[in-house]
Amino acid sequence: MYHHLENIWPLPPGSNVNYYPNGQEMLADYILGSQEIPGEFCMVDTLLDANEGYSTHAESIVDDLVDYAVGRRDAWQFLESEPNAKYRNEVLNIVIGCNQDLDWLRDYQASLTEGPNLEAVFARLVQPEFRDCIIGKFEDYGDIEERYGNELYDWMLKGFVEAEDPTEYTNRPLGEEQYNSIVDCAVEFEVDPETLTYVPAFLSQYTHFIEEVEFSWSRGLDADAKYDRLVECITDGFENSGYGDDLVRKAEESADTIMWNIFYSGLGVNSQKPLGRDFTDIELDSVFGCLENKQEFEWIDNFYNSDYDYEPLFESGLFSQSNVDFTGAAADFRQTIVSNNPDIEESNKLSSIIDGDPLQSLRIELVDLARGSIAEDCMIANLAREKGETENYIRTSYISNLIWEPTQRPSSKETIALENCESQIRSATQGKGGLKALLKYGAYSDPDYLSQPSDSQRACMIREYINVFGYMIEGPTEKDSIAANAIAEFSLPGSYNGYHPILEDVPNLRPPSSLEVEVISNCRVENLFVYEGDRLRKLIPGLDTSNLPLGEIATPTGLAIMGIMITLFFSTLQMIRGK
Repeated sequence: MYHHLENIWPLPPGSNVNYYPNGQEMLADYILGSQEIPGEFCMVDTLLDANEGYSTHAESIVDDLVDYAVGRRDAWQFLESEPNAKYRNEVLNIVIGCNQDLDWLRDYQASLTEGPNLEAVFARLVQPEFRDCIIGKFEDYGDIEERYGNELYDWMLKGFVEAEDPTEYTNRPLGEEQYNSIVDCAVEFEVDPETLTYVPAFLSQYTHFIEEVEFSWSRGLDADAKYDRLVECITDGFENSGYGDDLVRKAEESADTIMWNIFYSGLGVNSQKPLGRDFTDIELDSVFGCLENKQEFEWIDNFYNSDYDYEPLFESGLFSQSNVDFTGAAADFRQTIVSNNPDIEESNKLSSIIDGDPLQSLRIELVDLARGSIAEDCMIANLAREKGETENYIRTSYISNLIWEPTQRPSSKETIALENCESQIRSATQGKGGLKALLKYGAYSDPDYLSQPSDSQRACMIREYINVFGYMIEGPTEKDSIAANAIAEFSLPGSYNGYHPILEDVPNLRPPSSLEVEVISNCRVENLFVYEGDRLRKLIPGLDTSNLPLGEIATPTGLAIMGIMITLFFSTLQMIRGK
């Protein structure tokens, strides 16, 4: 389709006939996509990838956004009319991930919903009968003494009144029985339905429910089974710690007490003292280890860190009490768009456009976002389970060579394990990309490199590369040269500076990333795929090649070569046997 553009615009010299009365530019935009704001192609592509939706739906969402972002419309209709809040947030994260200068859309979203007045919603908390109900249930549900119930209530109320955060002064999440106590009292006192809707939603932001926390070993287990497994792990750590005879004698009681306080009562880890003393930081680190060092439990490991400030992993903008004003940021964005033309100076260009190799720049950015996040924890847990190794080994000695600073490709089994974390990766990268974007050298099924393409194939690959990644490159000349150079690096005759990082003995070539393979697939280049790293290894008897970080023979040419080689192998074997 794209080669027809030269016949659309400009008109032939001396022509008096305009075959496109609505304008050549409008027709070109319709066919090619206007890229009126940086990141449009990224938005459409990521929406399709994330939701496996129809292209027209994704394009409609983005087109509507562009019209609003540049000021042609007064509203982004999708954000104002989409009933599914989760989908709204997902689309918003993707859009901002593709263009950080649209971050003001978050304030726009917050302005669309008049959040509840929390002071009115929780005014009942200070009423004596309601207070007595909550404290009583704290004691009954949490199995704690009255003084602890009063203490929990007072700290929670102080945090809410002064910071709109019930965990502000406890420096830890609420216990599940704190949550249940407040909700049950609201029901008993027949709080109005609207308030009753807000109370659980507000409190759930600050509560970690054990049935919702996933560990590497917890698939299929209910809350009680998870609790028992964690108590067992902590007990074992205490018994074999060498920290003291008192801990060894009361290991199980201590483990059960600290687990109950972490998940249910909401008390501090030292509020109840089965040992007659406080837990040491080393003992708390052992507990944190049994909880797989998850981000939501960092408060345990930082219990003695006076500088640590607990913040929930997610706080909904619905409950924000601040006045939202996004109009200034929106006006600045629109002015930048208007001013952003080839004649202006470099300083006026949008910050989301990146110089240099666009994919490498994107990958480095995504690595920075994913590292240290819940996505890393997920990948480590899944890799450890697949390989039968400890998470500590994967974290310290393995994942860096596979993801962060790769020297190899993940095997097929490793790729499947990592794909379990796709949603966590996209969440950590703010919708900018998933696992494919993190894999610098691609996955096990990707080709090692491409044989020499025809002129039409090369032109198509360059064009597709620009269409998808061009929004990150400044200037038409730079787009052409960078795209052409990228294609030349992984296709013969090769222009890569060095030897193939996977095959090692192949000069001037590198493997294409999974994203690059996906982009060029529209050009029908499968016949160019070369899997040098896999052919001979497939012939080794008894070797499970699915674990090798290499490609697979997926083309007719590759299969034909494999068939010939296997035939020769068995012919030779028959000759050796005298037949």
